[in-house]
Amino acid sequence: YTPNISVEDHCNGLLLLYSCVANPATRQWTHLPRQPPPLMQMGHLYELPYLVFDPAVSPHYEVFLIPVVPDWAELDYMVQESEWPPSLLETHVFSSRTGCWEERSFVREGEPAGTMADMQKDRKEQKHHGVYWRGELYVHCQNDFFWRISASNGKYHVIKPPVGIESNGNTELYLGKSKNGVCCALVDVNFKLQVWILKEYSSDTT
Repeated sequence: YTPNISVEDHCNGLLLLYSCVANPATRQWTHLPRQPPPLMQMGHLYELPYLVFDPAVSPHYEVFLIPVVPDWAELDYMVQESEWPPSLLETHVFSSRTGCWEERSFVREGEPAGTMADMQKDRKEQKHHGVYWRGELYVHCQNDFFWRISASNGKYHVIKPPVGIESNGNTELYLGKSKNGVCCALVDVNFKLQVWILKEYSSDTT
């Protein structure tokens, strides 16, 4: 068996390929079971995988499936006006400890990013990068909102981008991390760089 070499994600030295997780340092890879269908049957959602791994904490890794609202889906009015992301996020997480996909639920704390109809306005099809930092997964989602998912307490937050921080035809927005924490970098066609640092104060993120 030869795994598909399309790189879907990476985290702390591991690569998430289309059908497996590979460790370039040891030249070992582990086949992943077939990705299960979305638990939330709302307007033909599809899901993108994100790798979570911190070798300083555990030798095991996880793969989170993050739902996306497709712009091509024909949603009825009630579904269009549903808040997004939902107050209860239900999805699957693969654990290398058990070797299988597990159903997981995360409760949203704070406001949503908008409605499902709002998410369909984002025409960008490419997958955005995610960052794992101190037990939490940060994902750059639709309309340049961010999700912060806590793997330990079953909760997640929506982080709204500040005014003026958005990607378009002349700019690109990147999510990454430094020694100071998680940050966003906005680069325009003139190579002007703006950096947004995500700092946490109690339960709020700014």
